Amino acid sequence: MKKILILSLLFCGSMAFAQSPKTDFAKEFLPFWEAAKKQSMEMARLIPEDKYSFVPAKGGRSVEKMFLHIAYAHHYMRRSFIGGERLAYTPYENRTGLSKAEVIKLMEEAFDDISTALINITEDELKQQVNAFGNQLTKEQMFYYFRDHGTSHVGKIKMAARMLGISPPRYRFLDF
Repeated sequence: MKKILILSLLFCGSMAFAQSPKTDFAKEFLPFWEAAKKQSMEMARLIPEDKYSFVPAKGGRSVEKMFLHIAYAHHYMRRSFIGGERLAYTPYENRTGLSKAEVIKLMEEAFDDISTALINITEDELKQQVNAFGNQLTKEQMFYYFRDHGTSHVGKIKMAARMLGISPPRYRFLDF
């Protein structure tokens, strides 16, 4: 009983530090973003490390490089288009010798970085225009782009998994 009480207090204490999104958009969008993260991470964990080098088609990226592309694109676009930083584009795909655990860590950090930005963004910031790849978009629209971009690549990874004889989990719109 004492253990349950201690665990309950720790859980409640950690919940007290959880941030609440500042905007209605973030409150609505965050569950969708977290579902996308969960499904992406599930794929990263499902594929065995010795299959990360698999390239499904000539001229394409390996499974590892697709995961690294998702991670770096999230990192780069969040910092550039939401944070306003001027960054040189140095994709993670150029890194070599990473373990599956290191790839997964980079992905988790990139997803969490966008979650944090989403939680902290203000209404005024959401309306700000950015030039993203030659398109004028609001920062709010950029969050949709983040999700769409990652989901597109996870779909490609699921196809690669099938080619490897791995049954990927079915797509779930919301996965709470």
